[in-house]
Amino acid sequence: MPKGILKFDLSDAFEEELFKLAVKSKDFYFAVQEFDQYLRTEAKYMNDKKAREMRELLYAYLGDHGVNLDMLS
Repeated sequence: MPKGILKFDLSDAFEEELFKLAVKSKDFYFAVQEFDQYLRTEAKYMNDKKAREMRELLYAYLGDHGVNLDMLS
């Protein structure tokens, strides 16, 4: 079974911030996914054009950073 290990020097302030980001990244993912589902519901069932535009903008921002919501599914 392949393994991945991340190592951080927690005595270094910058690496400590990266460590916190790595540890909380799953929470960020689920928060963004939940917001995306909210926008989807508003766009689909409430026919909300602004929600549709915001969802497209969210996808664009994610794409600019090389990530998408399908990465973990």
